[in-house]
Amino acid sequence: RSSDLSRYLCYSCLPRPAVFLRRGFNGENNMGKLTMQLVDFMTNECGWSLVLCNGTNLGWYGDIREQQIKFAAPSALNLIAPHIMIELRTAGFIEVNGKDTDSVYALLGAWFGEQWKAKQIKADPDFCDLKFKCS
Repeated sequence: RSSDLSRYLCYSCLPRPAVFLRRGFNGENNMGKLTMQLVDFMTNECGWSLVLCNGTNLGWYGDIREQQIKFAAPSALNLIAPHIMIELRTAGFIEVNGKDTDSVYALLGAWFGEQWKAKQIKADPDFCDLKFKCS
């Protein structure tokens, strides 16, 4: 419906191929993965400190995703401290984005399984690096 599209400033101006991806009606998107790519660049390549990262879904159906990322001036610690993002989704999924430094994926998987009875499921690499389903 064209009236639904009017809320977007320029729906037809999305980059091709699209950078921001979403799928289905459970809030699945690649915003966390893209955020971690930006964080890795800003901290590891530019030397800036990650100060804040938060996100929310807006709109009547939660179909508009907003992400806030705040960085501070360069620091030597940024070149040694890896980052990882864990998204807890209301649809019952846990999505992990970032590098598997020091086998952190295995540690997270064990903890999610013990504490939340989560089971690892196949992750689409276009959307996240690691994915779990909570029972």
